Amino acid sequence: MSFSRITAYQLEEFLKSHPEFLKEIIRDLYKETAIEFKERLTSKEAAKYLNISVKTLANLCCDKKIPYYKVGKSREFLLKDLKNYRLNKERYIPSLY
Repeated sequence: MSFSRITAYQLEEFLKSHPEFLKEIIRDLYKETAIEFKERLTSKEAAKYLNISVKTLANLCCDKKIPYYKVGKSREFLLKDLKNYRLNKERYIPSLY
């Protein structure tokens, strides 16, 4: 079914008859945005947020480039600290065209 030219009624009827389609969309959206609603993240979540490996994250922690909290044997990171790190690492590269 093409969604480019359908009415709201048609969409509603489609979603009623295909609830798994809507569940899949919601699940995908949740995966993408769930991190933004947490204050503290695990190492795995932080690495995913920064688009780096967990090992690279551990190295950054050892080099004291990213602050963290030690909880038992694991680390937790504040989302605001990760955002600051990511902003500081971004570089503007002007186009050659």
